[in-house]
Amino acid sequence: MLLHAIVDALLGAIKAGDIGRRYPDTDMRYAGVSSRVFLKGCAELLRQRGWEVINLDATVLLQAPKIAPQTAAMEDAIALICRNLAVTKIVAVTISGYAARMISARRPSQPILAVSNDAMAARSFNLFAGVEGVHIDIPFPRDSTDHVVRCLKELWHRGLVVGDDLVLLSLVGYPRSGNRMNVIQTHHISDLADTLGWDTPRAAHRQDLSLVDNSQGR
Repeated sequence: MLLHAIVDALLGAIKAGDIGRRYPDTDMRYAGVSSRVFLKGCAELLRQRGWEVINLDATVLLQAPKIAPQTAAMEDAIALICRNLAVTKIVAVTISGYAARMISARRPSQPILAVSNDAMAARSFNLFAGVEGVHIDIPFPRDSTDHVVRCLKELWHRGLVVGDDLVLLSLVGYPRSGNRMNVIQTHHISDLADTLGWDTPRAAHRQDLSLVDNSQGR
């Protein structure tokens, strides 16, 4: 269902109908076909029409069935999005590292930044293939996802994400209903920086100062 929702949203964004019209269930060619096929076809259609995905937000919100048995589907969704869209980095906002371990298991080609507010946990994330653990010392509240934007801003300031990056973001939230909410989003970092008025990344600023100092030394 998650991939169906993503395909529907992308088709609607380019005025290409919906998944029911493009892949009708009355056409036996699509009987029993995996949603992955529809996402691949949709990604190819976007490329053909000259479109690029900038932001994608998909949320799984439910009381039943439990999400744990569906983790393979979540892994598939993330892996497929990373293969078919121009994602350059993956950011997992996590306390324990479960999301980072889950994504790492699929060996994506993109680097994974696993962000936690637990310093020891963040260090341990470096043991996962392709993962860089990042400690950001801010609260991760259960009743809000406001910390996610703060995490992305801090990654920007540290130079770990740059303007050209299209980032796939994975996190867990708990809305007011108390249900667990698994969220997959994509963000173009330059758009976030412009919209939210982020300052020049500190790493880039330090590099600029170094170049000025070296040129003056000559």
